[in-house]
Amino acid sequence: MLGIVALPNGGDVVGFKVSPGSHQELTLLSVDGTGAVSVFYPSTGDQPLAVSPGGTMELPGTITLDGAPGPELFVVVWDRSVEAAEESLRAA
Repeated sequence: MLGIVALPNGGDVVGFKVSPGSHQELTLLSVDGTGAVSVFYPSTGDQPLAVSPGGTMELPGTITLDGAPGPELFVVVWDRSVEAAEESLRAA
């Protein structure tokens, strides 16, 4: 399952809740109006963030959007390496 949210204002602070279903790992990325791709979860390293299958969970922390032009689009990629998630987003 892929979830996309568009939030166009720099300075907005956002948090995330996810419903993993049967998934066990996630990578949360964004692409801004300039086309720059950023990885937010995991916050460090190259392994996806482990999640517990089942109900809804809140991801730790928040993200403050920068002033890049255009909307900031967030994409959750389930059960793929961080590298594969970045490649998928850049190819889209």
